[in-house]
Amino acid sequence: MTISSVSGVGVSRRTILLGCVAGGASALATGASALTMSPVKVSKDSVHYVTTASGDHRCGACKLFVAPSSCIAVSGDIGRDCGCRIWLPKLV
Repeated sequence: MTISSVSGVGVSRRTILLGCVAGGASALATGASALTMSPVKVSKDSVHYVTTASGDHRCGACKLFVAPSSCIAVSGDIGRDCGCRIWLPKLV
């Protein structure tokens, strides 16, 4: 079945649906690349950042830590021996 346009040219529902799917996939790909380029970071207070961590749960051993003093998820300078509630173990 076709949907007639003003000019009388028929366009199938399949063509319209495929166009919508392609457009949606393009929007998702663009959104995903935008997220990886500018991640949103949270404050130190919101993750209960402390300057002295207990045990192995130190920022230097966290999956989110980026040497020498940064974090993927937390804003500001991050110390290796500090810690917070979102600590994730590095998979070696």
